[in-house]
Amino acid sequence: MRIVFLIKLYTKYVNNLFILFLCLKRLIVTVSELMKEHEAIERELIELDTIIHSSVVNYPNLLHVLKRLKAILDPHEEKEELFFNALHKKGFTIPVKKIT
Repeated sequence: MRIVFLIKLYTKYVNNLFILFLCLKRLIVTVSELMKEHEAIERELIELDTIIHSSVVNYPNLLHVLKRLKAILDPHEEKEELFFNALHKKGFTIPVKKIT
């Protein structure tokens, strides 16, 4: 009787570990993707800073950089929201302040 109980307990433990592994595997891919997007955003912000602080502002380039930033930031914000919601559902509560 005790051996059956231990086998059931062990099986439940292994199943939970497997589920956790699958969740983490999905999150790791998402973290990697988010980090790549952060690097792209940082590059665009550096470009924007360079344009703004130049002696003569290149307005077509400024507009181009702003459009690229918008194209990156909008989907990125949605991905981060999904990511943090997934973490919250798994029991990891992270205080997030949304900038509006």
